[in-house]
Amino acid sequence: MWEFNLARTADISILLPIIIFFVRGRLHVPLTYKLIYSIVFLLFVRNITTFILGELGIYNVYIYNWYNLIGSIIVGLLYYHLFENQYLKGFAILTICITVIAALFDYESLFNPATTNFNRFSYNISGCLEIILILIYFYQLLQGLLVPNLAKFSPFWFSAGALFYFSGTIFSYISINSTFNDLDVRSQYWAIDAFLSIIFNVFLAISVWYIKPVKVDN
Repeated sequence: MWEFNLARTADISILLPIIIFFVRGRLHVPLTYKLIYSIVFLLFVRNITTFILGELGIYNVYIYNWYNLIGSIIVGLLYYHLFENQYLKGFAILTICITVIAALFDYESLFNPATTNFNRFSYNISGCLEIILILIYFYQLLQGLLVPNLAKFSPFWFSAGALFYFSGTIFSYISINSTFNDLDVRSQYWAIDAFLSIIFNVFLAISVWYIKPVKVDN
């Protein structure tokens, strides 16, 4: 029962950044911030859709798989615009291409609505690439020291939350599925994912709170 309540709390927690967007959100912002908005609303649509399908008893794992693909592309585009070095921008585009190719090889998890497979390998690949992008961006922030107050810098909060979420879900997913054969034990991954989702949504809320219509380099 606690797992069900945790999952529902994770679904509902996406309302935190959504509410803050409608309270403080600004539409006339740089593209980087619009991409952060896109992640928030994509998560919201995913949670609403999977909740409805779950209540109707319809398979919904492939919705998560599509979200992971589209979300990874948006994250790649976000860091493409945040990176200052042209080579790093090229690497961000490369990660998008690798993500799409991996997803196409893992096509059954995308195009079979009745699938029970949660991205057999493409999520691991895209997630690891996103972790690398985030770490590179943190290095850029520390090297450049162009942001006077990171605590009020929206991309910092997004990156911190994304790093926490992806590193937690990727490695726990690999560990659980490679160590245990018991399906009941493997299902515990979703409890970990739900807990990390709540934390990620809190970070997203802070990120949206600090989005300001200031001129930044895209």
